[in-house]
Amino acid sequence: LVNYDIVISITQGCPFVLNLENNNSRANCGNSKKTKELESIIFANDTTIIFGGRFPWYFNGDAFVTNLGTIVDNIEPGGNDLLAGLEENIIFLLNNSEKLILIYPIPELGYYPLEPYLYKFYDLNDEITYDIGYWKEYSKEVNKTLNLIIDNKLVKIDTEEIFCNSFFLNSCTSSFNGTFYYYDDDHLTRDGARLVVDEILKYLDSTKNE
Repeated sequence: LVNYDIVISITQGCPFVLNLENNNSRANCGNSKKTKELESIIFANDTTIIFGGRFPWYFNGDAFVTNLGTIVDNIEPGGNDLLAGLEENIIFLLNNSEKLILIYPIPELGYYPLEPYLYKFYDLNDEITYDIGYWKEYSKEVNKTLNLIIDNKLVKIDTEEIFCNSFFLNSCTSSFNGTFYYYDDDHLTRDGARLVVDEILKYLDSTKNE
């Protein structure tokens, strides 16, 4: 067994993107203070950083929409400032760690996954899916930026492959065989998080074995 010292640095609704510090919807996040915190606590030569976020939402400002509907949740869009800051901060994290595990944005749903079953629109044995094209369009600008960042210390985990291609080809789903992977439109359940964590652990183990 490998032992890890884990430091979690998460603030609700606050992406680690320095250029968004003066964005009206993110103004109270204080990312400059977060940077000092990370520099003083986390960064060391043997540190592995796991980094991700709901970046397509921060970029677009508009909530995710499919043929199944949407959960109205709009903010001021980060736009190109977010993309520039995202790239800048990934490079910053790479320069201050042994390895960076980058988690691509987790596909959203645009609906609350339990409601269709509670209202008996679907049977519990039925999976609700939407075409992957909705998510690809919504996340394309962020993913394009992430795809262009290449470094030998950078590991990328494509969550689209987990939730949109593993169970149904070219379709995203919130559940499979009665197991729910989301508890709302964009947050994972423990079962959903486990699918991502299993991928992370592969690279943590490889880091320790190098």
